[in-house]
Amino acid sequence: MSGTNVTGNGHATTSANTTNGKPTNGTKPVMRKPLGGITVKTVKRTTTPAVRPGLSNSHSAPSSNRMHNALPEETRRRIEEARLEKERKKRKEEDEIRQKKAFENRAKREHSTPKKKKVKRQVSDDDSDDDLFSGNSTPKNGKSSKRGASADESSCYKRLGRFGVTQHYLVPRGLMDPDSFAGQSSRDDIDAIQSSSLLNGKVFGTFFNGLDPEPRVRLEYPADGCSEEFILLVPKDRDEYDPISDLLRTVRCIVEFYLTPEQQALFGTLDSLETSSAAGNLLSNGQRSQTPREGSVLSPLSTAISSREGTPATLPALGENGLSARPSQSVPLSPARSAMIASATAASTPNATNGADVDPDPILRSFTKARNRRDGPLFLRTIERFNTTLRSLKETGKIRENVEAMSQTGIDEGIWRCIQEQCYARTVAPRVDELSKYEAFSDNVYGELLPRFMSEIAQLTQLGPDSVFVDLGSGVGNLLIQVALQTGSEAFGCEMMSAPSQLASLQVSEAEKRWKMWGLKSGKTEAWQGDFGEDEKVRDVLRKADVVLVNNYAFTAPTNDKLSLQFLDLKDGAHIVSLKPFVPPDFRLTERTLSSPLAILRVAQRLYTSGCVSWADGGGKYYIHTVDRTLIARFLEEHQDMAISKSHARKRQWKAVQEESDEEV
Repeated sequence: MSGTNVTGNGHATTSANTTNGKPTNGTKPVMRKPLGGITVKTVKRTTTPAVRPGLSNSHSAPSSNRMHNALPEETRRRIEEARLEKERKKRKEEDEIRQKKAFENRAKREHSTPKKKKVKRQVSDDDSDDDLFSGNSTPKNGKSSKRGASADESSCYKRLGRFGVTQHYLVPRGLMDPDSFAGQSSRDDIDAIQSSSLLNGKVFGTFFNGLDPEPRVRLEYPADGCSEEFILLVPKDRDEYDPISDLLRTVRCIVEFYLTPEQQALFGTLDSLETSSAAGNLLSNGQRSQTPREGSVLSPLSTAISSREGTPATLPALGENGLSARPSQSVPLSPARSAMIASATAASTPNATNGADVDPDPILRSFTKARNRRDGPLFLRTIERFNTTLRSLKETGKIRENVEAMSQTGIDEGIWRCIQEQCYARTVAPRVDELSKYEAFSDNVYGELLPRFMSEIAQLTQLGPDSVFVDLGSGVGNLLIQVALQTGSEAFGCEMMSAPSQLASLQVSEAEKRWKMWGLKSGKTEAWQGDFGEDEKVRDVLRKADVVLVNNYAFTAPTNDKLSLQFLDLKDGAHIVSLKPFVPPDFRLTERTLSSPLAILRVAQRLYTSGCVSWADGGGKYYIHTVDRTLIARFLEEHQDMAISKSHARKRQWKAVQEESDEEV
């Protein structure tokens, strides 16, 4: 119940309905402070606002954060897409502007030359000698001198990268060896190492069917009366020398580079000749029992034959130095070998009367056909056809004419690479294990510079018939042989280690003989063993050297310092090519470094690509130092001019002081 309570002082209060002293309408009782001993209880009532008729809570006034868009959905979508497209175009334009500015800034940094203190007085100002010279101005205390380089000019190298490098380097010169085309019926004086001698003491097996256990053939070479003996067997080890592949590569080289297109037609197309190695693909016992027939496929090379099934053939030992005795006549074939070929021909085609009827395919195609089918008699007949055709061209003087014409353009890379591979296979490869015997982390660590690298160096330094090339640390002499034949330069090499030096001498001797077999003439070549820091012979050849190559990739610092003293013997304009620079990058010509052997060198830093060195697959840096003694002369001249200028300045200053003193007096 509810009512009004009257207090003792006459005031009235309103009370809420209660049941048993508790409010019934959700009101909360409030206790008042007692006044005069009378307790007063007050209840506050909470009420909700009345709802206007006709307006429900769900349709109340719209919220302020929600806006009603009266446009159709399709229109709103197009407007949104247009806005996004505009933003994308704006961002794209901003990105293009940023990229353009970044490119321009990078180009400015690459092409701009940092300002250097008196740099014009320290370098050669002609067009061909714009490389910065080198010198060492860093004192022992580690602080740079006043003339030292700043942080922006910390290197005195000119970085040329791959600029100026061409793919092939041809040197027009007299290539023909007159003695090779003297019309001799035999060349017993050329005792080159025969291919057949390389099988001595190694395990080889049968490859062709229908031949003797050790089938031997002779292959004609371009020079008069020159041929080489091959044994038609394959090695059990896939990494060993393959005489059949070597024979076919020689055939390809002769046809491709020694013949005109009209003459090549007599042999067939080069694409039809397969020259890959067949090492490890020995003939099995079951296949050996079959009789070869013309047109039958006995054993394609695509089927890998286990080498364990082959019958190994260990050839008898030959004479000293692994040289086989040459017969008195290289061509024609011996009666025994001719009888073997004739019998094989008769067995395969009894009704044949001549070679053209027996083998209708071109010579090069017939080589591939016999090889893929392992048809031994066909391979022998094809070799005889090749020798007969090439011999007729030699007798009519066509090969001589072609070699003379080759002198107008220079020797092709395919020729000198083929000859170099032949020399290496006959001299170095049988003893290659000896090259791994060296002391690790010493100056004698062995590594080879490959033909691509040497060809690039020859092109950049313009090696030619009148040049002298010196290789300090020549190894087995590969680069000497390449330079002598490719450019016609004189090539000299000094090697400290015994094993590589012996192989280099052997390989140079073999190369000189093979050049004659190919009818070619090269520059003088010589290799010897010695310490190039002390050998007098090295000093003699350095005095006339045009290009000096030093593979100092693994040399210690004392060895490089000792070697740099040798450069004082070089003539002006000589080039020193190395894998590591002899001149520190912060070297500057000063009065302190004027007597250094590095003061006469200018340095250009270049880059080589993969396939240039034997110890790494990727590229790297190398350096070409150029001897230029005018650097010292200019330095002295400039300092003399500076001294004279300072003297005149002191005289003028002293004169001025005297005049002032006279005026005061």
